[in-house]
Amino acid sequence: MAEPAAHPLTVAEAAAYGLAPGDLSDWAPLTPVQIHWARKHALTPAVARQWAREGLHVGDAVRAVALAMTPADTRRWAAAHFAGIATGIREDEDP
Repeated sequence: MAEPAAHPLTVAEAAAYGLAPGDLSDWAPLTPVQIHWARKHALTPAVARQWAREGLHVGDAVRAVALAMTPADTRRWAAAHFAGIATGIREDEDP
């Protein structure tokens, strides 16, 4: 089954970040800004998706990777409301 076509505004946003058309499918379910941020900080699609499945926004995933944190570490920090670690992907905010 073919993937649904990306929304025209998403494609335009992707182009604004210098992303190729295939990047949206390669990095799904991340948004263009999240893809840009992940690539800028050397996260692979697999690593970014792993952290997204754990409920972390890509900006928080970049910090977690830099600090060699595990998903369990980030859950403890989030439970303590420490350092702005977010749970869930916030598509409406710039990382």
